[in-house]
Amino acid sequence: MKILFAVDASPTCEAVIEHLASRPWPKDTIFGILHVINSKDWESTAGEIERGLKQEMQAAHDLVNAAAERLTAQGVEVSTAVIVGNPRLAIIEYAKLWNVDLVIVGALGMHHIQTFFLGAVAKNVLREAPCSVEVIRPLETEQTRLFEAGMKILLATDGTDESLAAILSVANRPWPEGSEVRVVSVVEPLESLAVYWDDHSTVQNTIEETNRLLARKAIADAEFILSNEGFATSSTLLMGNPKEVIVEEGQNWGADLIVVGTRATHGRERIQMGSVSDAVATHAACSVEVVRKH
Repeated sequence: MKILFAVDASPTCEAVIEHLASRPWPKDTIFGILHVINSKDWESTAGEIERGLKQEMQAAHDLVNAAAERLTAQGVEVSTAVIVGNPRLAIIEYAKLWNVDLVIVGALGMHHIQTFFLGAVAKNVLREAPCSVEVIRPLETEQTRLFEAGMKILLATDGTDESLAAILSVANRPWPEGSEVRVVSVVEPLESLAVYWDDHSTVQNTIEETNRLLARKAIADAEFILSNEGFATSSTLLMGNPKEVIVEEGQNWGADLIVVGTRATHGRERIQMGSVSDAVATHAACSVEVVRKH
């Protein structure tokens, strides 16, 4: 498994490094630690570019090396890189060049209603990365709980191939001992069908019941896969807007990580994405992994 982690000098990044060091990873995992020096910072300082850039390069190498040492101490193979460019674009291009399986970014910090928010770089990586993306929102007491009680992983499924990719991603990876997975599927209520059918209530009830049956099957299929891999599971069927109720369930259950699937998108689709995975990753109170199926 090849994982790219983009680091900076923020306190949040320090917490993300601790988070990553506390989790087990597949034996063949290689971490790439990348720092991008923003080229825009040097556009108006032509007289001191050489000296200033040299100093920043040294600071950047110190930054990635410190992160690498923290991860290698846990037995993970690590490589490092420092490049100059536009961070919003350079991280994506490096992920393509290195052919990574997962890009990890950190949420910036807390805003006025005490939830983490995404910066422009993280949002762009989430929408444009050619692979899966995990947005990490570290919690104050997280490290102790990860070691003592495992992780609480909320896995959303709708029975599609994209959801299957997310299920297998969880099932095929190691997690802290004692971790549990809560499988959820969401049935979105239909708008009134009165304009289309005279007997609209019967038709609407039939469609909604069919959707509930499909959601229950999606949950059962996920639990079967996870149980066969030794995971402790629970499940629930949710009603409402998936963009909202998945986030709410994660917060109510106290999830450490929400995992959702999405498809690879291109061009205009990315700009207008507005998908469930995008909304969950943006608004969840905990970390979110968006598993991208190609």
